[in-house]
Amino acid sequence: MSKKLKIIHTADWHLGQRLCERDRQKEHLHFLDWLLTILKKETIDALIIAGDIFDIGNPPNYSLRQYYDFLRQAIPLCPNIIITGGNHDSVATLNAPQNLLEHFHIHVIGGATTNIEDEIIELKNRAGQIIGAVGAVPFLRDRDLKRSVAGEAYSERVERLKDGIKLHYQQIYELLQPYKTQHNVPIIVTGHLYAAGSELSDSEKDIHIGNQGQVTADIFHPNLDYVALGHIHKPQIINKQQYIRYSGSPIPLSFSERKDVKQILIVTFEEGQLQDIHKELVPVYRKLLHIKGNLEQVKAKLNAIDHPEDQPTHWVEVTIQIEQYIPNLDEQIRAETEGKNIELLKIRTEYLNLAQKLHQQVAANINLDDLNPKDVFLKKLNSRQIPEPQHQELVETFDLLINLMNEQETP
Repeated sequence: MSKKLKIIHTADWHLGQRLCERDRQKEHLHFLDWLLTILKKETIDALIIAGDIFDIGNPPNYSLRQYYDFLRQAIPLCPNIIITGGNHDSVATLNAPQNLLEHFHIHVIGGATTNIEDEIIELKNRAGQIIGAVGAVPFLRDRDLKRSVAGEAYSERVERLKDGIKLHYQQIYELLQPYKTQHNVPIIVTGHLYAAGSELSDSEKDIHIGNQGQVTADIFHPNLDYVALGHIHKPQIINKQQYIRYSGSPIPLSFSERKDVKQILIVTFEEGQLQDIHKELVPVYRKLLHIKGNLEQVKAKLNAIDHPEDQPTHWVEVTIQIEQYIPNLDEQIRAETEGKNIELLKIRTEYLNLAQKLHQQVAANINLDDLNPKDVFLKKLNSRQIPEPQHQELVETFDLLINLMNEQETP
């Protein structure tokens, strides 16, 4: 009998996410309903979700309902479902129903396991035949790898982290390799990490010490048949290796992602070999728009938007280029949206005079949510006369603190 395997690779759902305090419930529901239609239409053997199922460690109740409702409906449509935790996910929240879900062939690996063999998942068809194997590697936190040594330098800690990730994937490959040699089935690994050369958007957090924990593609053994990655929201191929991919997020999670193609990947294997990777585009539910220019240009562009009332409201971000503070700027811009099926979520000001000091920009009504904490820290450092060695040490310490805080947010 010919051994065929067809999987769906998706990641970074971020259920429960909010954009400028607006929830994304309808957009996520639209995606999940669409994904169920794909599962019904295609003969899918395995659904792989590579991390960041939820946006925060303690997700709102409606997002938990969306998650479990989707799984309930997906069970009869797909014989294998594999879910791994991301840096936004709480290991405890994902793992809580682990034993129950396993009875329905839903395998949840919320965080690194005590026994690494528990991350190896056999894929079986409905007849019980082994048709593949997955190394379901979740986001690897610092504490899952090697503990820092008292007094070690920042650069030494980064190298410890990279070595720990590489070792983990080496051990996973060694456990998967017998499936290739003995069963002649595809071997697949997942990951939720930052691969060197990836193109980031505004909505991705630094996940390993200011992204200096980024890994290179050579940590993945060349005999692997597919690497299903999560964390980066823009779909992309890593190091020109067709089998190492980020599927991207199914909806734009920030205005910087508004032009990204949103997709899932349908990957087909025949006789243990990769045969085809098909991009299935996710239908757009709501458009995110960005308008930029001087005050008169922005007003004209807003006035020109003609969006039907029976369609989901467009969400708009505006960047106004100014040379000096303009009183009542918000009111002037919002007046242009009255009576239109658009909602203005964010107004940003961009000073043409780049020499303007930070405190002057903030006084000019810039939204503090737009300021990246590290950018503010660097601006503060640059305003002081600090010697270069001390400057670098302070930046490294700041990165380390941010990394530790992010770990505390996702128990």
